[in-house]
Amino acid sequence: MSRLLTMLFLLMTLSIAGCGESSGGQNDCANSCSQRACGDDGCGGSCGTCGQGEHCSVEGQCEACSCEGKECGDNGCGVVCGTCPGIAPFCQDGVCSVNCSPLCDGKACGDNGCGGVCGWCETGTQACVSGECICQPNCAGKQCGDDGCGGSCGACDALGACNDGLCEPCTCDGNECGNDGCGQDCGTCPNVAPYCHDNLCSVTCVPQCEAVECGDNGCGGQCGVCISPNDTCVDGDCECQPYCEPGWCSDNGCGEPCELCPSGTTCEWGACEPCSCESKECGDDGCGQDCGECPSVAPYCYDNQCSLTCQPDCEGKLCGDNGCGGLCGSCPGNQDQCINGSCVCQPICAPDSCGDDGCGHPCGECGPDDTCIGNLCVPCTCQDKECGDDGCGNDCGECPAIAPVCFFGQCSVN
Repeated sequence: MSRLLTMLFLLMTLSIAGCGESSGGQNDCANSCSQRACGDDGCGGSCGTCGQGEHCSVEGQCEACSCEGKECGDNGCGVVCGTCPGIAPFCQDGVCSVNCSPLCDGKACGDNGCGGVCGWCETGTQACVSGECICQPNCAGKQCGDDGCGGSCGACDALGACNDGLCEPCTCDGNECGNDGCGQDCGTCPNVAPYCHDNLCSVTCVPQCEAVECGDNGCGGQCGVCISPNDTCVDGDCECQPYCEPGWCSDNGCGEPCELCPSGTTCEWGACEPCSCESKECGDDGCGQDCGECPSVAPYCYDNQCSLTCQPDCEGKLCGDNGCGGLCGSCPGNQDQCINGSCVCQPICAPDSCGDDGCGHPCGECGPDDTCIGNLCVPCTCQDKECGDDGCGNDCGECPAIAPVCFFGQCSVN
């Protein structure tokens, strides 16, 4: 009996210790599932999944998939509710409309629902996934080094060094200074040529700033400085350092909230507060519920109070409505569209076209035997050409000494 009591005591002690460790560890995120049955819990996990024939609403509730009240779009489970006619071709919130309003809330890239885009991802390194720019690791042809997303393509053994993604033997052959790639010193430069550059001693110092935006340039100067007050120079890159106090829900200084507020609350002055219309004459309660309309004698709503005069609201906006019938600014480009207060270039590409889309991105690429002329892919040819190339890098001929200048495929005197 005494042994049984001892074992029970030990189990209780371990359980209490385990609970204490969980509450005091690094993962202190408080999930927001108290009023949610499904979807994201705000801490990288899930509040639950819906059953067959249901979908998870924005509010985190499982709802039956349905086309009721919808003319177009899908029913929430991937079934199309209908297509829009030519006289009202745009599907907006399940209703066909003559005009299209871009749908870019919470999206950094991808289709805006009106034939345009919500934004661009970095070419070659990122892909647009569900409206977010996601870095795509690339280790093609690499044995080691960075994968382009902060990860690794592999590591070399103790006798090898990573050079341009390939593992090479560590050696001091041909090196006057620096190291052999494995940490062994290859030599020290003399006073007459005191600077080590590419493992060779030099009279002058050559700044080392390739692919670097900040930090020491190796010659007593700087490659650059970080402009944002929250940025810190880390290995030559300016990286935003988030700052949050316990319980904060405001911005962490890097464009993300410190903490997501649970359902039924809103972030006010850095703290999660219950949604309420108390002391509010107009606007919403923080959770989308209307607190009232302003009368004609004081028709403008500013900070949830009705006012005689309108206060333009352009904070964080480069363009679009200022809330008072005016504009925060206009977009400069002919192909720019104002989306959520930012100017976003809208590409223009004809079917099967090539060349620039007007936004600095390619419309498409031509095949190996074609070249892009006037935004169209045409076959490479030397027909009617005396000189120059055929558009694919092949030589069409050399000009004679009496007409040595090649001008648009024809030989000329000058």
